[in-house]
This record gives sequence, structure tokens and C-alpha cells, in this order.
Amino acid sequence: MAMITKKLGDWVAIIMARTTDFSERLASHASQHRSGGSDPIAQYAAVTLEASGWVDGLYTLSSAIIPADDCDGGPNIAQGATSEQHIAWGLAMPIVISQAEGTLTIRADGTVPTIDIPVMLEVR
Repeated sequence: MAMITKKLGDWVAIIMARTTDFSERLASHASQHRSGGSDPIAQYAAVTLEASGWVDGLYTLSSAIIPADDCDGGPNIAQGATSEQHIAWGLAMPIVISQAEGTLTIRADGTVPTIDIPVMLEVR
């Protein structure tokens, strides 16, 4: 019985050490997010990419939810978009190429849209 108790104590010590290490790594990870929590909270904004806003295949999208530093997320076509808007979005093959406080610059790697496209901007 003493041998089992000793083994159990060894396992408890190992588990406690690993739990402490995990807690420290989790705290470090959390401090890297803007929210300070374990994971950032997603924010959303409805934006329309106007056909006239494309310049040389680039579109600068403005929104107050965009932070100065790089973040996950980006623009996605809105659920209420028409079939024509979905096709234009797909043919544009849009990609975010830069970010600054309040703005994202999108490049159309395909055909520049000639119609307005509603998007939902997500920032995490």
C-alpha cells in the first residue's frame, strides 16, 4: 500500500507541475490578444464595396473596428448579396494586402467588380 501511495504522490506532483506550466503558457497567450482574454472577441461591420471605389485593382475599405496591427478575419460577401454580386466577388478573387488603423486594402487578383458588393467585415 505504501508503494501505491508513493506512486500516487509522484503522479500528483507531475500533474501539478504540468498544470502550472499550462497556466503560465495560457496567460502568456492571453496577453498577446487585444481583448486580454484567452481569445479575442470577434467584431463585425457591414460595409459596401462600391464599384467606383476600386483604383488600379485596389480597394481601401474603412471601418472603425479595424485595429492598427494585423488581426485575423477579413471581408466576406454578405449573406444578402445577389447572385450577380456573388459571381462578381468570386471573379474578383479578393485578398487583403495591408492593414492600418481603420482601413484594410484589398486587391482584386481577378476581375475588378463593376457592381457594388455588400460584405461583412470580421475582425478578431
